[in-house]
Amino acid sequence: YGEAEFRVLAPLEDLESTNENSLVYKLCYKEFSMLFCGDIEEKAERLLLDIYGDTLRADVLKVPHHGSASATSDALLEAVQPQYAVISSGEDRNLLPRNETLKRLADHGVEIFRTDENGGIAILTDGAETKIYTENGK
Repeated sequence: YGEAEFRVLAPLEDLESTNENSLVYKLCYKEFSMLFCGDIEEKAERLLLDIYGDTLRADVLKVPHHGSASATSDALLEAVQPQYAVISSGEDRNLLPRNETLKRLADHGVEIFRTDENGGIAILTDGAETKIYTENGK
């Protein structure tokens, strides 16, 4: 789309769960990139890492599976090296995002934006600089 490119990375094979078969894609625009991981969990993450490795590097990570404990491993964070993370979550019975996932992100120095706390999140870039705006300004 113009200078922007969407690269579909997964699903790589037919896995046993709907979550593991989520669409994963990477948006690339000039120097900016964002990795969208759907609801993938451990098995799909490992497959992505095995095939793409460091090419998963992105400025923004849309955190897999709403920040569940079974997603966003240290290995994924080391490959992606995001500056920002976006977690789409709200009140639910699973209490997402999980504290261990938030801690992993913080330990990797990632700035976290959450729809349950920030409301809507808008990411604007000219391909070099990126600004993130939230519905509630936090």
